[in-house]
Amino acid sequence: MSRRSSPRIGAQSTPISVTAGTTALVSGVAGKRVKVMSYAVVCTAAGTIKFSDGTDLTGAMPFALNGGISCPPGDDPYFSTAAGSGLSIITSGAVEGHLSYFIES
Repeated sequence: MSRRSSPRIGAQSTPISVTAGTTALVSGVAGKRVKVMSYAVVCTAAGTIKFSDGTDLTGAMPFALNGGISCPPGDDPYFSTAAGSGLSIITSGAVEGHLSYFIES
């Protein structure tokens, strides 16, 4: 899979600034999927994060204090929700960052 350097036309961005627990990032739209095109997160304390639509979209990713990950935009989404489902992040500690996504048409 090749990655491209420009975001998909129509992509939207949302900041991530959460504490421990489950936090909704993007609301679901009936019959449509949220497709994540890029994301970057930093854990301000050691902990784990994962993305969910009610089921796990990623595995739990463990990070040390100030550890993180950056996934640049590309041709294909990193993951997508089930049709009609919103996107949440589940964390065991404080996390900062952002993601870009689009709602399939």
